[in-house]
Amino acid sequence: MKKPHGLKGRPSPRRGTGKVVAWLRAHAEHTGTNCLKYPFSISPKLGYALFGLDGKVLYAHRYMCELKNGPPPTPGHEAAHTCGNAHMACINPNHLEWKTHQENAQDRLRHGNYSNRKGQPRYKLTEEDARQILELKGKFTQFELADKFGVSRCTISSIHCGRGWPQVFSSR
Repeated sequence: MKKPHGLKGRPSPRRGTGKVVAWLRAHAEHTGTNCLKYPFSISPKLGYALFGLDGKVLYAHRYMCELKNGPPPTPGHEAAHTCGNAHMACINPNHLEWKTHQENAQDRLRHGNYSNRKGQPRYKLTEEDARQILELKGKFTQFELADKFGVSRCTISSIHCGRGWPQVFSSR
């Protein structure tokens, strides 16, 4: 007997009978504007909402995005949070949309929560810090600025050259 397929070629989500899947389906038509916090298992490092279905661990926000918006336009699209609170296990369907990896990374940068693979913040600087670094160019060495802001000299150099925080550099 052929199995029905649903999300990304996996067996249909209708086969899931657990309380998590039922809860996600019940909230797929959520109309609130505030973040909707996932009440079940959360990744301790990244804060993402997780659940198991058909022997696989899935991200609840991606599942919710598929329930609300249909399948991703391409396999490379990601479920992006317009609220910037993916790390706080937000799964409000109104906060989720499909974006490319680059668009999603730009959103995370804009929200100030870009992280590396270990869940640590990748960017220690705010946009205001970058503006201040540009203003202090020539008044302090790059090494002094790096020490003051807790980043590498290369980061300071990138900001000075317009490679890091280009939106700050272009607004001058």
